[in-house]
Amino acid sequence: MITAGVFLFVFHILWIRISYLYNYKWYFIVLSICLSFYIIISIYQKIFLFKPVFPPIDANFIILEKEIYYEYKDRDHMVNKTKLILQALKDNLNRVERRYRWTGKGNEDIRCTIPGQTFVKTVERNIWQFYDIVFETAIKKNHKIEVEVLYDLEDSEHKAKPFLGTTIEEPTKLLCLKVKLPVSFGVKTAIVEVTTHLGASKPLESKKLEFDRDGLVKYLEYNPRLLHHYELKWLQPE
Repeated sequence: MITAGVFLFVFHILWIRISYLYNYKWYFIVLSICLSFYIIISIYQKIFLFKPVFPPIDANFIILEKEIYYEYKDRDHMVNKTKLILQALKDNLNRVERRYRWTGKGNEDIRCTIPGQTFVKTVERNIWQFYDIVFETAIKKNHKIEVEVLYDLEDSEHKAKPFLGTTIEEPTKLLCLKVKLPVSFGVKTAIVEVTTHLGASKPLESKKLEFDRDGLVKYLEYNPRLLHHYELKWLQPE
């Protein structure tokens, strides 16, 4: 250990000059070892104490493109489309698991838009409704497949929260978030935030985006970070 070596070197020099320190050499050795451990522990805590550790992700797919489109048709009616281009990492995959959470109040009509794919609700877990997109034919490793789910949503009580978000739970090459609002809403800007998890109080990154003249705002992120949450939010229309 570097610190112990330095202490012993200093002690050796002092011992040559002041011979009576020889009787205390073991005190110096013990002190240098203790100080070395203290320094090592301090460095370890600074580097690793606040660094999260996660097990490797056992993903069935890599997501080549993830596009989520959210549109207010009017104040009571919204449409959400989630499109994924997937590449299989394993053989004989016949489904992909997803989840959603609708914050509004009203009817929900959810379905797959691509022939040969079926939307199947599975379990509810805490705030999430899980579902499978089932393929008509299983796919092989390295093969690609495109899936799309359409959410036709009603919010008769105007309870829906003004945000669109997703957590990156599989390796993803491209993330695209789009929101379209009626120009009559008068909403001009949106905020995109990157956080460590859904509901985090402090964003890692934050940026303002402008809606275009057609009421559309778009955010692109190449190679979004695993287990990070990406969110577009805007002011609640009156």
